[in-house]
Amino acid sequence: MLSISIENRPTDIVVRFDGHAGRSGNDDVCSMASVVFYTAINWLSQSNYLLGYNDSSCGHSRWLRAQKGEKPEAVLEAMMVGLQMLSEAYPQNVQVTRKVEAI
Repeated sequence: MLSISIENRPTDIVVRFDGHAGRSGNDDVCSMASVVFYTAINWLSQSNYLLGYNDSSCGHSRWLRAQKGEKPEAVLEAMMVGLQMLSEAYPQNVQVTRKVEAI
């Protein structure tokens, strides 16, 4: 199972990818999720909103951390909509959760 979470914190936003899309190695689903993830990273990086990221793909764990703000939040929301659609199409392979920290 590929677990994806977005955590909207008071000062930043963190998105985590953990696991793999299935025991059988549903690489197509992981590839689709990765494209969305790296598209967001590239946009955030080029626009100087990316605060950090880690890609431990061998360990099936990735994360990104971005600044709060209208533009980065719009990009991350678009990313999450795409990932939610992927989760709905492949519920046995992908789970998406949202967390909001109190201020």
